[in-house]
Amino acid sequence: MNVKEVYCGLSGECKTKGVPTVFVRLVGCNLRCRWCDSRYAYGGKKFKASPTRLFRIVEKVSSSFTHPKHILLTGGEPLLQMREVIQFIELLDPLLTVEIETNGSVPIKMLLASITHPNVIITMDYKLASSRMEAKMIMENFAALRPEDQLKFCVATKKDLRQMRDVISQIPTCRASMWCSPVSKDRAFLQEVEQFIFEHKLFVSMSIQQHKIIWGRKRQA
Repeated sequence: MNVKEVYCGLSGECKTKGVPTVFVRLVGCNLRCRWCDSRYAYGGKKFKASPTRLFRIVEKVSSSFTHPKHILLTGGEPLLQMREVIQFIELLDPLLTVEIETNGSVPIKMLLASITHPNVIITMDYKLASSRMEAKMIMENFAALRPEDQLKFCVATKKDLRQMRDVISQIPTCRASMWCSPVSKDRAFLQEVEQFIFEHKLFVSMSIQQHKIIWGRKRQA
């Protein structure tokens, strides 16, 4: 596996926000979102590890927790290394929660058919117009999401908000919880997002990216 970094921190978004987490950031992404905040994971310096070696690294890093509960696989796009990701997950304690962040452009059918770990959460993005990557979305992925999964809309503009509303109306079979994650931390835009959710009666929760508030542009690792 091509690994960028493994470190401890608080999860920054959605229903696991604030949870002490071991982050496993893998290298490589098939998208180039305009507002991406992890471009350093596209390539560059990395280390290689088998799923078994990565498991041992995570065990060592998580020893800083009294009760490690949550592992987050992110990138880049971790599902570009799907077979190895599945092997790694199957080594983890079944009492842990394992969250996989994926960008919506990689088919998840094999992943869902292969994982036996009982506590896996998929957090999937829908890339809206401001990302310039919307054409890469695989609509079948969103219908495949389970009730324990999360669908996240990263919004940067008013157009994104309107598009989020339209997409939600087009995927009525999606069973995942839905989240709106503003890219901007401008208070006026955050207020606009809140008003839009109420005005259009959207069953969407807003998730402000906590890690950016705490760390800004500084990387935690």
